[in-house]
Amino acid sequence: FVFFWVLNKVLRIFPAGMSTTGPQAWKWKNTGVSLTHSLITGPWSLYCFYEYPKLAEDLINTYTSSSHMLISFSVGYFIHDLVDMARCHRKRSSYELMVHHVCVILCFGLAVCSAMFVGYAVVALFVEVNSIFLHTRQLLIIRGTNKAEPKYRLNSMLNIATFVIFRITVLGWMTRWIVMHKDHLSLPVYTLGSI
Repeated sequence: FVFFWVLNKVLRIFPAGMSTTGPQAWKWKNTGVSLTHSLITGPWSLYCFYEYPKLAEDLINTYTSSSHMLISFSVGYFIHDLVDMARCHRKRSSYELMVHHVCVILCFGLAVCSAMFVGYAVVALFVEVNSIFLHTRQLLIIRGTNKAEPKYRLNSMLNIATFVIFRITVLGWMTRWIVMHKDHLSLPVYTLGSI
């Protein structure tokens, strides 16, 4: 949480050539913080399975200190982002995202506190690979980058490719996994994971 709070303050100093006040400045800072989280946690989540392949064999009980730290780090980010949105950006789209963040904080918090479902939470962070390109696209738009520029077009293609692989496929797999393992989960855990 403190890391992302400090990063938010630092990004105030570098407003990307825009006004330092108002919704556009907030969006710049918020997206920059989100991009940083994605740049760290997307590759880290993949590394957790590379570092310890047995993590994939038991997503409920197996974990490493690295995977546990990854989930803890992400809880700090989601708490920071929730507080930041609640303070600075109360719009309908933000309320929907805040509900999402509360659900993620509860799921990841359960994994952190119980040291169970850490592997499953790490799989959930695979979506952050796609978020790298999603947030980069948002920053390019905020900066007024022409959509015909090669860097914008390349990022758009990578955004679509990683969306299919790391968002649609991963979330589909997670849904299948939770349904198939329903008997190994308590009703509250199954409900929370499903939501």
